Amino acid sequence: MAALLSFIFLNILGAMSPGPDFAVVTRYGLMGTRKAALSATLGITLALMIHVLYCVSGVAIFLQANPKFLSIIKGLGGLYLCYLGLSMFKSTQEENASTQSQTRNAFTAGFLTNLLNPKATVFLLSLFSLFAQSMDTLKMKFAFAASIPLICLTWFSLLSILLTHHKLLPLLQKYQRQFTLIMGALLIVLGLSGLISIALPLF
Repeated sequence: MAALLSFIFLNILGAMSPGPDFAVVTRYGLMGTRKAALSATLGITLALMIHVLYCVSGVAIFLQANPKFLSIIKGLGGLYLCYLGLSMFKSTQEENASTQSQTRNAFTAGFLTNLLNPKATVFLLSLFSLFAQSMDTLKMKFAFAASIPLICLTWFSLLSILLTHHKLLPLLQKYQRQFTLIMGALLIVLGLSGLISIALPLF
């Protein structure tokens, strides 16, 4: 039980730390559409479930044993984060899209951001490797695996509700452009750092 609590604590810290998932949910929350922010949350949660599935099914062992394949995933993730960051810069100069379009795009953005985030892949691979001995029964394996998407869903749902609260939203929207530019820059930096980490060993 102590191992499970430690695992949950580390996942809470990982979920709450600023990163691509936080940037995507915040972006759609500041647009004033709670539904879009929650859709991004669902996309992130679904992608995390895929990460968890390959970690507990043994695919993680394959990825760790084949660093070239893992590098391809990191490269795609780095490129997508850069693309997402640039799209945030572009969005500051465009008119708002329709609510339906925002919601659809939010789910896709949340899903792809988490699925292709190289740091999410490495973090979960490391975490499952660290606690592998504690997952000695099917019940414990399920408990460890289920905690990850549940923590994500809870945290980002709360963040979505907070960002779109009628008293807080008008204040945050005054600085929406600045927030969007900062988050876009953060995503580009994260994407480039991932690409650089892949390229450095080649020289």
